[in-house]
Amino acid sequence: MNQSQKHQLKENLKDLLAEETFNAVLKRSIGEIKFSKRRVFLLLILLLICSIPAINIGFSDNTIERIIRIIDRANALIVALLAILFTGYALFQALVSGNTLKQLLLHEEGKASMFKKYNLFFFILAITYLSIIIINFILILIFDNIPSDWQLPYFDTQTNSIIASILVSIYFLIIINSMIEMKCFLYNLYQCFSVNAVASTLNIIGKEEQYIEE
Repeated sequence: MNQSQKHQLKENLKDLLAEETFNAVLKRSIGEIKFSKRRVFLLLILLLICSIPAINIGFSDNTIERIIRIIDRANALIVALLAILFTGYALFQALVSGNTLKQLLLHEEGKASMFKKYNLFFFILAITYLSIIIINFILILIFDNIPSDWQLPYFDTQTNSIIASILVSIYFLIIINSMIEMKCFLYNLYQCFSVNAVASTLNIIGKEEQYIEE
């Protein structure tokens, strides 16, 4: 490893410990959630698709009961995704050692090392899933303790149904987008496997060359 790589490695190691508070790490990790033009276009299409069942729910006679069932199913899905996330992160930590760790710290994406960016993305994704679980819990508590025919005051039935449809559509979109983000995490994990394979191969080649020289 040359002097330039040593300097880069030291700087990236310092960057790993730069954020010492939860808010600092959260602020840095939010930047890892990026919406490409293709993602925005996809979400707009999904919003139109989700509006169909959302309108059906909003204008039904048992809107609150159906919303509770949707929240319950969405919560089960998010809990499962959270379990997959932590399993994947455990695999990531198992792979990151020796030459693999060095390569991830040396290679940069933007202003941070690949290792730092992978950690930040895991952090924000875990926080997102935990936030959805907490919000779902609060929503279930609220909807479980109001009458099934409850409506917003000062609005007629049709307006209430429209508002419910819009809110359900947005909820659907949030859940679907959180599922799509898992794809990015899996891609990061794939890259880590690739880096590990390259690092292991280079290590084997180095040992063979050393053996031949001896």
